[in-house]
Amino acid sequence: MQLSEFQFYGVVWTNGAPVIATQPSDYVVLEGGTAILSAVAMGTLPLRYQWYKDGNILPGEKEPRITFPNSNPSDSGVYFLEVTNSLGTTASYQATLTVIPEVIEPPTLQCTMEGDLLVIDFSGALYESFDMVEWTLVENAQPPVYKVEIQKSGEKYYLAAYSDAHNEK
Repeated sequence: MQLSEFQFYGVVWTNGAPVIATQPSDYVVLEGGTAILSAVAMGTLPLRYQWYKDGNILPGEKEPRITFPNSNPSDSGVYFLEVTNSLGTTASYQATLTVIPEVIEPPTLQCTMEGDLLVIDFSGALYESFDMVEWTLVENAQPPVYKVEIQKSGEKYYLAAYSDAHNEK
């Protein structure tokens, strides 16, 4: 092997108390997504690791990397890693994990009759859905049942409203 075949990768080795070489970073993830916090430590082996959340020890989290495979809002918090060996202990910088909750707010429907027209007023968030929404319009003590099918095409929602009474004729 010739000297020209070697490459230098900038490896640094510390012999002594632990040193955090790469700090954990803040992380933002949607609920249900995967989040990872990690750090790299150097020092005299063996190194022992312990993660903390909001200042409290996380039992069983004893690796330089902590993974949240199906994150939920309760995982949100401030985390840090403590690294220990026979010569000392050091702590990483704090990293904030933010889990953004999935907000599912079904639409609300308000129906009124204007002459022969059924007026439907929607409020709330609409999500892609092919479910049937049913409600009863009470008028003259003969409640017809109207059904609305919500369909999405591109970025628009379309509604098809019809009465069960109409279908029976």
